[in-house]
Amino acid sequence: TFDQALVLRSLTIAMEKIREEDPTNYLNNPDYIKYDIAAKKLVGVLRVFQQGDGSWVNAFDDYNTGRTNNKDQGNGVHLWVIFALSEYSKLTNDKDAYDSAKKAALWIINNRWNKETNTVFYNFGTQQNPINIAVTEDNIDAWYAFSSLASAAKLFNDSTNETKYQNLTDGGKNHLLTRAYGNHTWYGSNPNIPITGTYFAAGVNVDTEQVSDAELFADNQLWGAHFLRDSGAKSE
Repeated sequence: TFDQALVLRSLTIAMEKIREEDPTNYLNNPDYIKYDIAAKKLVGVLRVFQQGDGSWVNAFDDYNTGRTNNKDQGNGVHLWVIFALSEYSKLTNDKDAYDSAKKAALWIINNRWNKETNTVFYNFGTQQNPINIAVTEDNIDAWYAFSSLASAAKLFNDSTNETKYQNLTDGGKNHLLTRAYGNHTWYGSNPNIPITGTYFAAGVNVDTEQVSDAELFADNQLWGAHFLRDSGAKSE
């Protein structure tokens, strides 16, 4: 499912570039038409395999039932699909893509969102003894997903959800900048040689609001650099 989101996002970016280069005649561009046909098919596939509650499983078999033994439902998978569907809906005014993204966003909010800390989280413990962790990469994904949805909601005159998504965007940004990003120390494989610096920690405990894992993952730093720029937190 995550792969479908990446392909849809890539097709949308390619379409956006053609539109920027030829704003008056892009709809007649053969490549734009080709990319849009492929993107529409992907949106259709994602909508078909979206479950009634708005969620997806991590992987599906399009040759058979649309389901596999992989019943996991990753936060990042959902957030990337939401982001890809929302961005496509804004470019093409595709209300179906927006509605699908909105439905998935509601699933995230109802099942994986902590309202006190404005974070998407996993329970790495048990139901009796929960260990609720806001994984930083997921929360950067969430910022992009809800930021995109806020502008899509504005396009489709969905003012109630526009306000809701913007509040989630702002709250998520605050979490990332005040809890995940900062001066951290990670001991890595050699406890005698700590790594200290300003970077995005891997995760934050939702209940204590303290860093739970200060590991310095490259993914978080690269994706985080984009977030710092796109959110206006840092100019470079």
